[in-house]
Amino acid sequence: MARAEAKINSRQVQAIQAKRHALGVSDEVYSEMKRSVGVESTRDLNIIQFNDLMRRMDGTARRKAKRATADGRRKTEGGKSAGGNDPSAVDRPPSSAWKPLHHSARRSGMHNKPAADKEAMIRKIEAILTELKLDWAYADGIAKQQTRGQIERLRFCDLDQTRKVLQALCVHQNRQRKKNMAEGVDVRDQKFYLRELQSDQCQCGKSKGSGKSFCYSCWKKLPVDLQRPLYRRLGQGYEEAYEQAARHLDDKGHQYE
Repeated sequence: MARAEAKINSRQVQAIQAKRHALGVSDEVYSEMKRSVGVESTRDLNIIQFNDLMRRMDGTARRKAKRATADGRRKTEGGKSAGGNDPSAVDRPPSSAWKPLHHSARRSGMHNKPAADKEAMIRKIEAILTELKLDWAYADGIAKQQTRGQIERLRFCDLDQTRKVLQALCVHQNRQRKKNMAEGVDVRDQKFYLRELQSDQCQCGKSKGSGKSFCYSCWKKLPVDLQRPLYRRLGQGYEEAYEQAARHLDDKGHQYE
């Protein structure tokens, strides 16, 4: 009886986290699953609850597979009836397919699609790593350091832990930018600023509207004389305005409160 009540070890914690990410189980669904077996934290699971939770996730995976098979059959039938042999009517990949850009993604397991609520942050992290010429292993190292060795890969982090990794990378990115500017090195082009504008993730780690330079919180902390130039067009002074605003927020410590 005492053995059944013993908490699971770190390897079992990593195993269950790896499984839920591989199956694409969102943080919300996973939290409901944990509550259904009587715990709030993965580390509070005993071996019986651990096995029960693993079975529940297997059941979720089977249901997803059945739905995907049924949906694929309906799409194929619909394509044949509506478009005959039109290849565009079937087998069309989803527009939101996960396509990691960084060459080291597979080594860290980041070639797998992240949970939907973390995808924007993961994209931002990937862009920073690409700019700084760093591997995903660097982000894994930050995750391991911040969780004191409990989590060794970024892909196992929950939403809040992922946000903290992004914030740490933003700090490092801004320091590197300052260093490059002091040395007269310009490593960014217009595509960088376009990606920043199109992103729905502010460099502080919070959400922002696509087409906006910063989130509302960061925007309100900028003086008016730094806000107005951000309305300039790319190639017509926007780049300089963005850099000045980012340096102001970084110098004042606003971004990482």
